[in-house]
Amino acid sequence: MIDLVPLHVQPDEFVRRAQAAPDDVVLCRFSRPLTQAEVQEYVSQLSSVPVAPEEVDVRAITHTPSVTDSTALSLDRLALHTDGAFLAEPPPRFVLSCTRTDDGGEGASTFVPVDFIVDSAPGWAVESLERASFRFLKTYDGDLTDSYVGPVLTTDHDGARRIRWRADHLYRPEVVDARGTRAAEAVAWLHELLETCDPFRYVLQAGELVVIPNRRVVHGRTALSDASHRELLRAWIF
Repeated sequence: MIDLVPLHVQPDEFVRRAQAAPDDVVLCRFSRPLTQAEVQEYVSQLSSVPVAPEEVDVRAITHTPSVTDSTALSLDRLALHTDGAFLAEPPPRFVLSCTRTDDGGEGASTFVPVDFIVDSAPGWAVESLERASFRFLKTYDGDLTDSYVGPVLTTDHDGARRIRWRADHLYRPEVVDARGTRAAEAVAWLHELLETCDPFRYVLQAGELVVIPNRRVVHGRTALSDASHRELLRAWIF
């Protein structure tokens, strides 16, 4: 299994420690599940741009049989990805707050750090993922209005790698401009790596909240048990 050590913090130091470690997975256990308003308040405090708590968008992630076009709301495994890959500026971080666990103990959150991906990649694949332009879709209905075109991998001024990724059984990032690289092969290579590697797994418990550096790790979920009542509250941090 991939080695990833979350930063475990206490509730009274959660905001301070999470602010000081923007590239770490930060885990905090509260005495009870947080309400939506409490999640909004924490996200407001962690945001780098001013945002009122009531303006923070919180989404409930739970099995919803009536919704048939969302893997996240199904019982199926959720492929490793980054949130908001279709945005020009995806959220740097997001929170998951667990209000109910899976009845059968399933639905583990999965994580793979971008540094593991780069260390595992042949040189031609890294070059391709950095130089080529790929299309990242918001929806799979053929409408490209809200899609984004750019590289999979970027590097910050301090040398930290960042990733943008979304690939599953429906779509893999389309090569828009290979720029002389083996771009299509690189997409296939990365898809295969993330489908076959052994990611870090953590089953969130009711009352736990985790802050995830969205472009420093790709994340997903193992399949849920039948008729699962697992519920997470998710909010992006900008």
